[in-house]
Amino acid sequence: MPSTFSRLQPPWSRLSIMGLSVILSAGCMSVSSVQTARTLRPGQGQFQVGGGLVNVDTRDQKKDAQGEPIPDSFEDNTMGLPIAELGMRYGLTDTVDVGAKLVLPMSAMVDAKLQFLDSPTYAAAVGLSLGYMGVQINDSEFTIIDVSIPLFLSYDINDYLAIYLVPKYFLRQLAAEDSKTDWLHMAGSSVGVRLGRDFGLFIEATRMEILNRELTETGQVGYMQTQVSLFFNFGGGAPRAMAPPAVGAPSPAARR
Repeated sequence: MPSTFSRLQPPWSRLSIMGLSVILSAGCMSVSSVQTARTLRPGQGQFQVGGGLVNVDTRDQKKDAQGEPIPDSFEDNTMGLPIAELGMRYGLTDTVDVGAKLVLPMSAMVDAKLQFLDSPTYAAAVGLSLGYMGVQINDSEFTIIDVSIPLFLSYDINDYLAIYLVPKYFLRQLAAEDSKTDWLHMAGSSVGVRLGRDFGLFIEATRMEILNRELTETGQVGYMQTQVSLFFNFGGGAPRAMAPPAVGAPSPAARR
């Protein structure tokens, strides 16, 4: 049975399955986080709009004049692709919020986050994200489905400045009609800063690496996404009242 992308015509047919899947999805399926570990307050919403650049890294095996692969000889290439996102988040409980994201022009994502650590300055949470994209190239239709498990870690410097780290694992299903289904395993991390409390910016960079190298004939493939997003919060009432800190303890950070 042919592989998912074997029916593509040049220049796509010259790419490895993994390289093509990354190029297809990198500009259309986001791996950004654009949030700290802290959940929104119950009933509070957050709107996000932003964009950035995805640099796709591929390693292609060099060929001789006869078109035969040259053993252990590779050429590294990078392709830059723009990306745009529209997102919305909503607080369900004190420890759970959910979100949805439209990645222009052709994919959608939903996610949920559970916060399990809530200190005045530190927070941690775990999440689950699902993404979907359908695309047609030449006469071939492709479906790409993402499942991601992120771990959110953040530190509040003050009410208006926070830094965060989000290591994550991605499982990506690549399928075409009447063809084999391929599975892509990726791991990486986002690192970012939030400027502002109820209105401001997220500035973030995410690096992802391919884990299942046996699916590529040309070596490792990965990419980096840089992202800047404007956000504003609405609703949810005032922050919860918190007990005064002990003498000498840092002031509690208001919930975001």
